[in-house]
Amino acid sequence: MHADAPTGTSEAQTGTYRLDGLLEGPLDSDGAARARLADWVRLAQKAGYGFSLELDASGFSLLGDNTPRHAPAADVDMAEPLRDLLGQLVGSFPPDLRPRLFSTVRSVQYGEGQETQTLYAVMPDGRVDAQQRTVDAETSRAAEPLGLKGTLKLGAIALVVLLALFGLSSIFIDWGDQASKAWRKVAPVDADAIKTEAGPFAPYLTVKSVEAKASTLHITLARTEAFPKTVAALEEALRLDAHGYATRQSLHALAAGYLRLEAFDAKGKHLDTATVRVADLRTQDTTVLKLTIRRETPPALLRLTW
Repeated sequence: MHADAPTGTSEAQTGTYRLDGLLEGPLDSDGAARARLADWVRLAQKAGYGFSLELDASGFSLLGDNTPRHAPAADVDMAEPLRDLLGQLVGSFPPDLRPRLFSTVRSVQYGEGQETQTLYAVMPDGRVDAQQRTVDAETSRAAEPLGLKGTLKLGAIALVVLLALFGLSSIFIDWGDQASKAWRKVAPVDADAIKTEAGPFAPYLTVKSVEAKASTLHITLARTEAFPKTVAALEEALRLDAHGYATRQSLHALAAGYLRLEAFDAKGKHLDTATVRVADLRTQDTTVLKLTIRRETPPALLRLTW
């Protein structure tokens, strides 16, 4: 895939992205597609993707706006939500028209010393395929962090976007849910809202913090005074008759140096289980666990178990 080279520092600033190319195709005879296209352009604009719509007697063209825009955060991938939005638009056309849709839409997103180029192609079955590559690039330093006023303004804009996405739920089948998921892929994950439970390991370690970085949660564990730092300490703890089954299983897990980290949604549905290494706590006060998540469905609860 070819992408135009940046023409200035404003286009190649870390944390920005831009669009190019077009999506074109035929229109149905009753004019319903015209209304859907106009609504989709407004929705895409609110979600941060600029497109202009051109219509003629029998067809349409959606042209990508090449103006650089700032991503919500430098580590947020803007490509996947756009693929979802384009896919929903293509899916709104009758099956017999979808193979006649043609896309050269592409995006370029700039990170530290690199650019990610994505081409969005309409496949014969109507799916939108995103072909992506990352190459080295000269980028300028990102702008200074926003102050409180700017942060509050961005938060207000994000709220307006989210309300707009839900408000247009009648355009396509289940559009409100799909658009909401697309937005959550670029919106920051609220790590402070994620609850944690040390479970049977509570006497030996605590969850110090949870941070969200792109699609990864960084969970910092801290050992307590009771944490067995040596094999001798573990053997002594296991010899104690006062321990119940759960405590003995927990001590065996600490002896092996690995625990299980379970993730659940707000309704208690199990999302994922990962085996995590905690052996470093024998020599360090803290250790950091990393859990890959889906940004559109982040966990509400993290629980440690053996």
